[in-house]
Amino acid sequence: MIARERDFINKEAIIDLGSNSIRMLIYDNILNSQIPVFNEKAVCQLGKNLDRTGKLDPKGAEFALTVLKRFKQILSNLKVKKYKAIGTAALREATDAKEFIIKAQKIIKKKIVILSGNKEAENSALGVIIGFQKVNGLVADLGGGSLELARVEKNIIHEKISLPLGVLRLFNQPKRNKNKDRKSTRLNSSHEWISRMPSSA
Repeated sequence: MIARERDFINKEAIIDLGSNSIRMLIYDNILNSQIPVFNEKAVCQLGKNLDRTGKLDPKGAEFALTVLKRFKQILSNLKVKKYKAIGTAALREATDAKEFIIKAQKIIKKKIVILSGNKEAENSALGVIIGFQKVNGLVADLGGGSLELARVEKNIIHEKISLPLGVLRLFNQPKRNKNKDRKSTRLNSSHEWISRMPSSA
């Protein structure tokens, strides 16, 4: 085995197809270090008008496929063979997501795993737990299409929830639908475990 091949044999990558952006991270050896050696993001806004149309943004989808071609080329050039791809809110909800996913999977030659809201919240909490000692409190992850919350005590995840409060929803939706989001927020905030969280004041 030549030195260059040996350098990349333990590298792993993850492609995160979010509602606002697509990111690829490459890790040298994720078991030894969670600091990526490659980190690139492209703002595609797949979920730009999702609340209004129920579909992925056409220009965003086209740009996203172009970005995925670049990511796949980088993986090939670096000979990174271990990689996975995940999708979140926009790909969970869009009525035309299946068509986009089929095209994307052909490009990256890998199945895209669509995370549920709760799984997304769990992953966010695990990321914090890995990076810090004795995690206690509320982990929040605000994305383009959703807000994930997880309550953690002594590095153990106890409750988690996903709310329709992403950045794109708040800034790009028609004004007439903003009351709908406020109502949704109030309903979800009625979950007992959220109301029990201590105030920072």
